[in-house]
Amino acid sequence: MNVGVVIWYDPKKGFGKIKSDDKLFFYHRTEIKSAKPPRPKQLVTFRPITTKKGDAALNVELVARNADTFPKPLVNNYSKKFLSLCLAVKNFFSR
Repeated sequence: MNVGVVIWYDPKKGFGKIKSDDKLFFYHRTEIKSAKPPRPKQLVTFRPITTKKGDAALNVELVARNADTFPKPLVNNYSKKFLSLCLAVKNFFSR
């Protein structure tokens, strides 16, 4: 499971890009697991895969409404502790 920041999403076309670890990942609306599609600058978790067309993201799920709420070193750290912190924050805000 990776953590990334949504760069853009086009609701009419149904796809967008996520930036994580200095790579861009394509994602389609069918892979969004949140109630609403993530918007730019929102923090998401996803499962990265490599396809014929390039890097893609599966199981995209919103973690935080604004990636700027997390310090930059934490956003770039993909440890299990950070992921559990992200999920705890997500659960806190979804109440």
